[in-house]
Amino acid sequence: MLYPGDNCYETGADGHIITLHNNENTIDPTYQQMVNFIKSDQTDKIPYNYSSFECTDFAERVHNNAEAAGYKCAWVDINFVNNGAVHACNAFNTVDRGLVFIDCTNYGNRDNDKIVDLKVGKGYKPEGIGDCCYIYYSMGIVKNYQIYW
Repeated sequence: MLYPGDNCYETGADGHIITLHNNENTIDPTYQQMVNFIKSDQTDKIPYNYSSFECTDFAERVHNNAEAAGYKCAWVDINFVNNGAVHACNAFNTVDRGLVFIDCTNYGNRDNDKIVDLKVGKGYKPEGIGDCCYIYYSMGIVKNYQIYW
């Protein structure tokens, strides 16, 4: 993914350039449509692997799957205060609840579909969607983030 105005790009774990496939016929979903899509999408079942599939790849796959399904979805680049750590997730601009951030990165649990209250200066702590009972810990304090539609 090329950053506008910059000579840099984001890569996946295997070095490929993150490529977002946008569909001009997408709609902003309702919150329930977004949840139904995320629950049916199987991206979160892919094992995390530092050399072949990590957070940028998860976010790329969810974005492209959502767009193919007809839902407008963003790829979100996150920078943390601690040690220059970075992460990627997704966002949907739901028609009834506004901007909702989703993280489908597989952390080794059965259900890895998570919602995140993403705010600068706050901890990035995913929470399971619906009845999920897993506890996720904060990944760090959010320094800034950029949304790419």
